[in-house]
Amino acid sequence: MLHREQGSGAPTPQALVEDVLRRVPSAEVVVQHRLETVPVFIARITDRGLSRLMADPRVSKVDLDGVVMGADLESAAQIGADRVQALEIRGQGITVAVIDSGTDILENPDLDPSLVGEECFCSYGGGCCPDGSSRQSGPGSARSLSSHGPGVIGVIASRGSIAPAGIAPGASILAVRVLSDSLISTFSDVLVALDWVVSQAPGVRVVNLSLAAGPYVPPCDQADLFNEALAQLAEVFRGRGGLLVAAAGNNARSDMLGSPACVSGVLSVGAVDREDQIPFFSNGGPTLDLLAPGVGIVTDGSFGRLESQSGTSFAAPHVSGAAALLLSANPGLSPADVEERLKSRGVPVTDPRTSRITPRVDVFHALLLPMDLGLSPGVISPRSRGHGFKIWLEPQSPFAAADLDPDTVTLSVAGGAAVLANAFSATLGDENQDGIPDLSLHFDRRRLLSGISESGALGVEARGTFISGIQARGTGTLKILPPRGLGSAQEPSP
Repeated sequence: MLHREQGSGAPTPQALVEDVLRRVPSAEVVVQHRLETVPVFIARITDRGLSRLMADPRVSKVDLDGVVMGADLESAAQIGADRVQALEIRGQGITVAVIDSGTDILENPDLDPSLVGEECFCSYGGGCCPDGSSRQSGPGSARSLSSHGPGVIGVIASRGSIAPAGIAPGASILAVRVLSDSLISTFSDVLVALDWVVSQAPGVRVVNLSLAAGPYVPPCDQADLFNEALAQLAEVFRGRGGLLVAAAGNNARSDMLGSPACVSGVLSVGAVDREDQIPFFSNGGPTLDLLAPGVGIVTDGSFGRLESQSGTSFAAPHVSGAAALLLSANPGLSPADVEERLKSRGVPVTDPRTSRITPRVDVFHALLLPMDLGLSPGVISPRSRGHGFKIWLEPQSPFAAADLDPDTVTLSVAGGAAVLANAFSATLGDENQDGIPDLSLHFDRRRLLSGISESGALGVEARGTFISGIQARGTGTLKILPPRGLGSAQEPSP
């Protein structure tokens, strides 16, 4: 791991690695992999080469390669996924990368329809890809005798022919194999695989990591080279709109998490049973983000079998599937939006070992649907005599304007305080004349503009709540004219 330089003039990770390696004889450092996204390389190093590297101030860490293990549907109803699927929101349009032991070795009607790609980065034992190598790409490269990977993929996206339908049965899956059939991987394989996804698979919005090293005291971002590299990869992935989800691990620790779950930029997931009780094996701690079903999960196995699986490995894909549902309903959500909604609208569960409260995912109540938002007038003066301000909303299908509860529609300007719509002001109509009914509401203009001193184009956000409890959001732009004497523009007549 090299020190990561910042700024527009900083060298790329590849250029930085190349410059460091140029100063060490090639016989002393035999490079096996160079990550594309962060300044990390994996190599066989002689004692003399190690001394040369450690003398370079740009080298922050040198570590030995380590081992990562697999972290070993009624659950869909437990987290509200069945209610989301009933709205025809099934994860369509979202790709989830599953970094695990791969998919079923045989053709599988539950799993194969979801696969959009297969890759293998598996060097344990000299090479554990299906063809016996340590790197394989293309159809068949993620096939596995193990039922771990097929079970994880099944929880996310099973089509329901053998096992129950997954949490997001319309999602696409990129199967990335790093675990051997005995569920062992190396730090380097996980890093290289994740780097490949981040740099070469731009369509992936969610990565599921049902594997764990450690455990570590969180946050573990600086614990060793493996975790430091994971932290940087998570940061880069978030920057391009992606979310990493990882199993907390099964070490029965209430104060530690497995890695990658212990990394601060990763969404960590522990397990609960059907009664929302935390099983003894599930790791926890003050930084644990979410809980999800992870006991007796009926899902797919290899050879087309039906399996009952337990472990945080099978809790994590519930959250990955839930994230796919939220993004399918509203692709504009950022990773921070997805994480905030899953955590803030979950069901609180108390860990009896520590009395800490962690939310159990409830994807139905975490939904945030987009709405089209219209404003009248769209240009106003802060000193205008008008008191009224009207908006109209068109919710996303399958909801209609008539389904909105007008008592809970609020509007805010430039991130200011949310103002409730005037009571009894809601009317159905077609303000934008597009043939789709919309809901018109009126607001107090002075309250909306209270505390707004800037002029120009300001962001406006409307939030509404459906009778069912689902929230919706619409955004637009309102132009605020400067005070008189600073410009000649005038507010249009309503």
